[in-house]
Amino acid sequence: MAEELPSYASKVISVRPLTDDYLEILLEIPAGFTWEAGQYMRLGLPTKEVTDQKKVRALSFASLPTDGHILLGTRTRQHGKPSSFKANVQTLVPGEEIQILGPLGKFTLKDEDKPLVLFASGVGITPYPRPGQGTPRH
Repeated sequence: MAEELPSYASKVISVRPLTDDYLEILLEIPAGFTWEAGQYMRLGLPTKEVTDQKKVRALSFASLPTDGHILLGTRTRQHGKPSSFKANVQTLVPGEEIQILGPLGKFTLKDEDKPLVLFASGVGITPYPRPGQGTPRH
């Protein structure tokens, strides 16, 4: 039997379009929840009716716990029309409850003093920490 993921209730701070097909999602950090750069979470929408087969979506953190909020980014359209999940994300309002599952993933850097080169592509905005500092590289 699969192990249950840690689940947290959180609230939306804001959802705003950055372009015609990209959203910035800002969430409150639930008590006791933390993550490391390179991890991701699954977002659930308990107040919405998602008709997609997948009821939750994996999204990379675009912020660090020290930022005081969870920042996520996502594309809204795939082939011209957003999925039911993404359409529902676009209708979230400040104070609305969401579900966080995780954190997940082990793509985190070890505290090593060695040169490192990373390449990333796609729409994920995963901050990479400097070894030993836990802050993103720009």
